[in-house]
Amino acid sequence: MKQRQLKWGIIFSYISIILNTLYGLFLTPYMVGCLGEAEYGVYKTIAALTAALMIMDMGIGSTVMRYVAKYKASGEDEKIPNFVAMNLIQATILSGGILLVGAGIFQTIEPMYSETFTNDQITKAKLLFVLLLGNMILHVFENVFNGVITGHNQFVFGNGIKVLRILLRSALIVAVLNIFKNSVALVLIDIAITVLFLIVELCYIKLALNVKIKFSKWEKHVFLESGKYTLLMFLTSIAAQVNNNLDNVVIGSLSGPELVTIYSMGLLIFGM
Repeated sequence: MKQRQLKWGIIFSYISIILNTLYGLFLTPYMVGCLGEAEYGVYKTIAALTAALMIMDMGIGSTVMRYVAKYKASGEDEKIPNFVAMNLIQATILSGGILLVGAGIFQTIEPMYSETFTNDQITKAKLLFVLLLGNMILHVFENVFNGVITGHNQFVFGNGIKVLRILLRSALIVAVLNIFKNSVALVLIDIAITVLFLIVELCYIKLALNVKIKFSKWEKHVFLESGKYTLLMFLTSIAAQVNNNLDNVVIGSLSGPELVTIYSMGLLIFGM
């Protein structure tokens, strides 16, 4: 069973890489064509600005994965329900922090982009930011569930979900943007997909893995021990966000959304 999980997990992982490559090379130009360079540039700028807040999830998904795998390996399965419950509490606190910081950043959107965005683009940017912020908070909780699934070595389900997610998102983007040529539709698609897979993963954890998430006590020593690992994930996340998103935010502020589109496309091709 373990060998089968590894084999098919690897296969699905490679399929996911291939699909992401095809998505980037073919679907991104389709989105630019539907939305136009200016609106796609606004979307990419705000998506990058919002993604920078993802450092505040403190790498919680990786922490859950590591400790669930550790408990499974040492035969301490009874500790998993309480540990997952503790991390869901932490996820709730982190989400509150993301909301507070996000509220502060929301106030800076207009002054930051007033020189390069039109009034309509700034209004659209604010709406996109609010929606993307909500989707990000959902992702914080989804990361906890992903960590539980991967920690149980369920690579087929975990990587299969990634493949299904790419296919579903691609199909919805083509169908929806063909009718509603609006960047808000892109974000609403992402929110709907996140909610759907959040429910699917929670059901899988409870029914297939038989993990009954239940808080019994706050284990301070576990929290402190896992906190060291979380801190390292946090530092890694900061470096990743600076490398991947800061440039789009700055270009949007200094040069306008059209140049964000051109730059992001060049970066996408390079990445592929």
